[in-house]
Amino acid sequence: MTDNEGTTDPGPVPDLSTYPVSLRAGDAAGLDGAMSRGDSEPGGRHGPADPSLVHLVAGLLGAGRRVRAACSCGHTTTARADDARAIAALRAEHELTAPVCVLCGHDYTGQSWQQLRDVVLRIFTTPTTGEQFLACRDMPQSCRDGAAQRQMHLDRAALEGLRLPVPAPQLRVIPGGGQ
Repeated sequence: MTDNEGTTDPGPVPDLSTYPVSLRAGDAAGLDGAMSRGDSEPGGRHGPADPSLVHLVAGLLGAGRRVRAACSCGHTTTARADDARAIAALRAEHELTAPVCVLCGHDYTGQSWQQLRDVVLRIFTTPTTGEQFLACRDMPQSCRDGAAQRQMHLDRAALEGLRLPVPAPQLRVIPGGGQ
């Protein structure tokens, strides 16, 4: 698995709420300013329901005195009067991916788009298929445990599906403060 954000650390993240337009929008979306007029049509390059790509609000782009919202797949909205309207338009015309970690299942629905992009989630790409998925940033222990538990369930379901004998689950004893 590779990280779409690269290996370099961009440093501390500024408070983007004070800026009318996110200066990192093209960088976060992987766009580098190379958008064409066709990308702003509903559906964008990939269509709103392309299952191989993650669709999250990536940032805001200035369009004169107006603002366009950009998706992580490259889709952009038409220019709107303010940030809130641009983001609402992106959500209305482009099906966004639910912000849920595929490894542990943690749902980040209540987070702002800046928190999702910069703090809590990271987009990963599978090198063999090119498909993207979301995972918790820095993979905390709870995320790794959730992934291990899901893998056990998948292995068990595969064995049952092939009608092979399924070993009994084993309990792991964790030493701790006793009473």
